[in-house]
Amino acid sequence: MLTIETDTSRALVRATLEGFLEVEEVAAFFRQEQELVRSLGYRSGDYVLLFDARKAVIQSQDVVGAFMTQMLAVPLKARRVAVVGGASLARMQAQRVAQVRQDAATFSSIEDAEAWLFAPVPNQPLA
Repeated sequence: MLTIETDTSRALVRATLEGFLEVEEVAAFFRQEQELVRSLGYRSGDYVLLFDARKAVIQSQDVVGAFMTQMLAVPLKARRVAVVGGASLARMQAQRVAQVRQDAATFSSIEDAEAWLFAPVPNQPLA
């Protein structure tokens, strides 16, 4: 299951992943995420994305591939993407997904992920 919520005061989109996912759920999530950021008037780089995968289980290779493809394919891209992983094998999958973007990283805690998401980006003016 994938759920999505926003904290517009911080331009944060938070996705929560739980259990085992199907490829169709990944595609539906990214459609929903894009509709949401578009409805908020965000452009690429205007928001950050946090995936909380602490309750996710090891996913099929097809699901991992779908995440990697979608992260690159979406037209509106987050300035940074943080993935918080749970169990060690699921965290390894999260690292594989995050490596497709230079502005993505994995973390073991929400606090560390948020600290990185909101840290100044070198050579980028603060909004």
